[in-house]
Amino acid sequence: MNKFMCKNKNWVDVLKNPLYRKKILIVLAIIVVLGPLLFFKVLTPIFHRLGKVNKEITKNKIIIVRMKGLINEQEELEKSFDDLSRKIQAKLPSEREESQFLTEIGRVANETNVYISVMNPLPYKDLDDFKELSVEIDLEANLGNLVRFLYLMRKSSVVLVANSLKLEPKSERSALLKAHLVISTIFLKEK
Repeated sequence: MNKFMCKNKNWVDVLKNPLYRKKILIVLAIIVVLGPLLFFKVLTPIFHRLGKVNKEITKNKIIIVRMKGLINEQEELEKSFDDLSRKIQAKLPSEREESQFLTEIGRVANETNVYISVMNPLPYKDLDDFKELSVEIDLEANLGNLVRFLYLMRKSSVVLVANSLKLEPKSERSALLKAHLVISTIFLKEK
């Protein structure tokens, strides 16, 4: 029989044997000394590192969700940009942009009984693949016609944007308003 094995003996007999008792005490001492050492020097740093990694994973998940939202938003913006590009290209043929732009403003003014006293085209502005055309307009109208003018301008078949509007009464006793308006449109550059 192996001296380290104790078959068919109960624990009381094993503990009475000094050789086994010493071995058990040594094993218990090793467990008592190495157990906390193993826990504090090995397991605690592992759990601490796992906690940090879990926090980083959570933070990265939040960043990924935000990035997905930004990507979706970018795709929507690109789609809107493409739609607007097609609309602009369809609405303003490349050789007649300024003429169509000014004609459309005149048509809307005529339809709404707005009197344009000055129409001054401004220089083109380059915007990457587009050009912006603006015009300064001085006009006279009553408030209702001016509102209709701005509404019909917004609903026009040509993209018309009012960049600025300054209003003042024509005179103290008049219902007419004098307005200074800057209207813009954009169109694709010729390639």
